[in-house]
Amino acid sequence: MAETLLLPVVRGVVGKAADALVQRITRMCGVDDDRRKLERQLLHVQSLLADAGVKAETNGTVRVWMKALKTVAYQADDVLDNFQYEALRREALTQSGQSMASKVLSNFTSNNCLVLRYKASRDLKSVLQKIDELVAEMKRFDLVVRAEAPPQVLPWQTHSVLDMSMDIFGRDDDKEVVVKLLLDQEGQMDVQVLPIIGMGGVGKTTLAKMVFNDSRVLKHFELKMWLCVSENFEAISLVRSVTELATNRRCDMPDNIELLHRRLQEAIGRKRFLLMLDDVWNEDQNKWEEDLRPLLCSSIGGLGSMIVVTSRSRQVAEIMGTLPPHEVVCLSEDYSWELFSKKAFSKGVQEQAVLVRIGRRICNKCKGLPLALKAMGGLMSSKQKLQEWEAIAECNINDTNRGKEEVLPILKLSYKHLSPEMKRCFAFCAVFPKDYEMEKDKLIQLWISNGFILEEEIMDLTQKDGCGIDELKDLQLISPKLELYKLRNVRTGSKANLHQKRINELLLDWDHKRCDILTNDEVNHEAAVLESLVPPGELEFLEIHGYHGLAISQWMRDPQIFRCIRKLIISNCPRCEDLPIVWLSSSLEHVSLSGMDSLTTLCKNIDVDDAESISVQVFPRLKEMKLKDLPNLERWTESSAGEPHKSVMFPQLEKLEVMMETQTFPASSPWKENQTSLITTLNSTQTNILQSTPVHPKTQTKTTKQTNRTTDRCMWVRGEDAFISAFNLPKLRLGLGEGLAFLVELSIMDCWNIVNWPVEELRYLRCLRFLRICGCRKLVWISSEEILSLPLLENLVIDHCDILQDIQELPTSLRLLSIGDCPSLVSLPSNLRNLANLTFLSLSACGGIQAMPDGMDDLTSLEQLWIWSCKRIDKFPLGLLQRLPHLKKLSVHYCPSLQRRCREESDLIIVCFNVLSTEKSQPEGAAIGSVTTSSHVRCGGCDEKIY
Repeated sequence: MAETLLLPVVRGVVGKAADALVQRITRMCGVDDDRRKLERQLLHVQSLLADAGVKAETNGTVRVWMKALKTVAYQADDVLDNFQYEALRREALTQSGQSMASKVLSNFTSNNCLVLRYKASRDLKSVLQKIDELVAEMKRFDLVVRAEAPPQVLPWQTHSVLDMSMDIFGRDDDKEVVVKLLLDQEGQMDVQVLPIIGMGGVGKTTLAKMVFNDSRVLKHFELKMWLCVSENFEAISLVRSVTELATNRRCDMPDNIELLHRRLQEAIGRKRFLLMLDDVWNEDQNKWEEDLRPLLCSSIGGLGSMIVVTSRSRQVAEIMGTLPPHEVVCLSEDYSWELFSKKAFSKGVQEQAVLVRIGRRICNKCKGLPLALKAMGGLMSSKQKLQEWEAIAECNINDTNRGKEEVLPILKLSYKHLSPEMKRCFAFCAVFPKDYEMEKDKLIQLWISNGFILEEEIMDLTQKDGCGIDELKDLQLISPKLELYKLRNVRTGSKANLHQKRINELLLDWDHKRCDILTNDEVNHEAAVLESLVPPGELEFLEIHGYHGLAISQWMRDPQIFRCIRKLIISNCPRCEDLPIVWLSSSLEHVSLSGMDSLTTLCKNIDVDDAESISVQVFPRLKEMKLKDLPNLERWTESSAGEPHKSVMFPQLEKLEVMMETQTFPASSPWKENQTSLITTLNSTQTNILQSTPVHPKTQTKTTKQTNRTTDRCMWVRGEDAFISAFNLPKLRLGLGEGLAFLVELSIMDCWNIVNWPVEELRYLRCLRFLRICGCRKLVWISSEEILSLPLLENLVIDHCDILQDIQELPTSLRLLSIGDCPSLVSLPSNLRNLANLTFLSLSACGGIQAMPDGMDDLTSLEQLWIWSCKRIDKFPLGLLQRLPHLKKLSVHYCPSLQRRCREESDLIIVCFNVLSTEKSQPEGAAIGSVTTSSHVRCGGCDEKIY
């Protein structure tokens, strides 16, 4: 079985190789070609694994090859994990509270791409070499691409004949329930579908036969048909089979679904029919919804016609059923013993006390499964000796011949129909000892930690699909969280009695996409369902997804429902025009709204409950708000008369995230006069987040010290048009610029439409201290006489700007300057010598720079100088190092000409390191003469050490 678990491993590695995080690092480290080759090779192997699995059952060489492939796949997974970790580490570093110098310095540690490149290339090439060898070996097996695994067809066909002489135990109550359900549909115009579900061997087919042959059913239906479906769920084949059953003769018509459907209509007409579809496996919703349901349920049969479906799959029941499924469970202990003893104590075996005692042990091993009980009972009927009974009682069912021949094939069929990922999860359960009682939550966490399933695929224990919502009616111990999914399938939610539950957190999901089109009846039905799901008044968390009704429900207009609310999330509700009445709540701290196309005003009827109040505080305790894709949002607030309302909004807001078109965002400011909160928008096509934190007046005057991260104002702009959208000049002039005035940190990434330095836009950022420009590949920057108008700027990082040629004059407040991966840059800022506050200067991968500029000896505050991969720089200005009194660290790597000059002139002691070791502290105030005897001066990337 281990070989059958290879597919999900390879599939997982392929997915990881295509992951954006992995690609980002492999491109950075120059090994993306190897990554792409690995992905291609594994995709090719993956396409052949279905055939390899079939051949491995009879070919030992293929089995050995698959085991070797699995080992290499795990090695590849480890290599790609390292790339993912590095990408996440860099993201965390970018968003952490470390100083800007630390952020830049981290790029020169052992995690630097220049160092990573060697290890990454070595590891990837090692894995690729092994994969290449396995692919070459694979060609000998003549593997072919299979569209899917070969269907597992039962070696027999079920039939409707019930052996009246056979004793059936424990199914009379089930039969009565099902028969009553069939008879109760007498007045239904459309054909109803009743699923009967249960595990393999539990007796679904037996129950179906009992119902099919019941005298009341025989009398009620004019036409009865039994069809064993198994794997074949194709429309033409199934309609042809039903037609043959209805006419009781062979159908020789061509494979034309229209002709076959007409023949079926002629055969059945308006007769009330019962169609029993036994052993259905199809979980493709389209095959039923688009192909078969219109043919079998909408245009044939008289009133009260029924289709009964037996299946092991709950998903089949969910797809096909119009009535709640009837589940067949295992037999009780008493019924199990009746069935087992009936079989065992026959054929001359006497019912002795000692055999009864042993027989009950064997019976208990069958766990109430009728198939196993009959098989084991039949086996014991041939065992006359006490020792034989004892031996079987000590072994597993699958160790016996009957178990292997009768029980395991049926149970194994369920395993064969699992997805490769689910097979892997199932096989993992073998690590637990026999009879171990597994805890569901712990088992799921083990699956997650081993990478078998993704965390977002996990469902909470209290989650319920819409079809099973009535099950909540009598459950009083639901607490504190309830999640209801697929509510589009619900007829009414009133029976759930949510208002009587002790629920603190409620999630309602209709499972609609934003673009789904619903009829008016469906829209009104969804509104009725929402109205019936009234929660208790202690609700703290409410989350609504995919609701397509036109308005909120009446209970959402009752502020008492939300007196304890702390968090509200609404997404993909495109028709809904209002929000729940939560804006006066003194407990609400978090609001997230997205995909609400019809929302025009955040808070309506703002004066309904407080008509006499002159100043209303809206969202008085709100700390975090996220707004995304609200294309028609025009106002923050309006009165009951529909006029804009002047009110104090968000007095305690700490964080705002906005992802919307600038043109549609409300231009009026909702803030208090003394609250300088940031409101900026990003293009709706981007995936970036704007983060805003109010800056208190006492922190606004700090200009020389780094502000605390908790009071920093940070903004990330990413994407082709994102900067133009976020820094819309007309809106900046109309007042939006005032919201940007206290921005502290700005990152501009992958904004390809920026060509020249946006001088005008950046004038508004008078408090900006950190600026990063990354991946702006069309940015040229024409130098001007005007100094960059950011008077408080302390940190400037520029990287991956491919055609950047020069940089304009920089503000003298600058303390850190880092420039990397700008191959077209030919010169540094002309006023570099005037940056008296500069303590850190870094150049890396700037191949166009030929020399360090003169006048650098005026950088009297410079403490660290890093030069990496600038191969055209061959020397420092004469005597430079001796005239930098505070220089504590000099690092030169992968600059062969400069390293050679250093050795020739003996200006430096060169210590070669491929990976930087721990630095020693330079004595404060030490001159460069003493630096030349410390390990702070480095020149790496060479083949020799000079002492």
